[in-house]
Amino acid sequence: MNTSFEGKYILITGAAGGLGAQLARTYAKLGANLLLASRNQAKLDNLATSLAQFGGAYHIFPFDMASQHGVDELFNRISNVADHIDIAINNAGSFAAGELSEGEFEQLINVNLTGTWRCLNAELALMSMQNKGVIVNISSLIGRNMTAPGLSAYAASKAGLEALSRSLAKECIGQGVRINTVSPGAFDTEMSLLPGESREERDKRFAPLIPAGRIATLEEIADTVVWVSSSEASFFVGHDFVIDGGASN
Repeated sequence: MNTSFEGKYILITGAAGGLGAQLARTYAKLGANLLLASRNQAKLDNLATSLAQFGGAYHIFPFDMASQHGVDELFNRISNVADHIDIAINNAGSFAAGELSEGEFEQLINVNLTGTWRCLNAELALMSMQNKGVIVNISSLIGRNMTAPGLSAYAASKAGLEALSRSLAKECIGQGVRINTVSPGAFDTEMSLLPGESREERDKRFAPLIPAGRIATLEEIADTVVWVSSSEASFFVGHDFVIDGGASN
């Protein structure tokens, strides 16, 4: 990828997780100034230490998107170090499988859908004043594109996010803000492992389900997100980029 993000301020939520950390590393190598937000302070500290080798500026912000107060506090703190945001990657989310209680269902929706909506509102408030900006929401293959037993609540949360993103994309492109989603299938994170399962066992389990014969690497997902956020993808508005090795075909 030849795109440079030199000097651009990029917000990544869920930055301490597997994909979030890979996104941070990829953007750092491309010269970005990073605004890294996550619930896990210790993992954020470790990530910040690992990014020092790439240069550029980076700031970490512990936050919880499950409340409006948490999101307001995040953007107040961001305003102390950056007067604008060029790109926002809404990667933070939650996963739950099986039969959920009403409270567990509400919590899943509150994080994956309502929490992202809270972040979007704050990002759009800034970007509409700038008359420019790019937002990429990380959704999932499980949702609008595909369903699976035991994942009905998770699918509902991600399908809602994709519909929200598509609608907002049409509303906001006139203000210079471009919105898309990226929906990964199975890829190499801890979330893809069953309890007690090794990576080799996981790979054998997924191989027959994916025409490509394997799950995606972290780098493949991150590179897709980075491209979607780049000027090379400037005419894509309201699209859902599915990266699943053919699983949903």
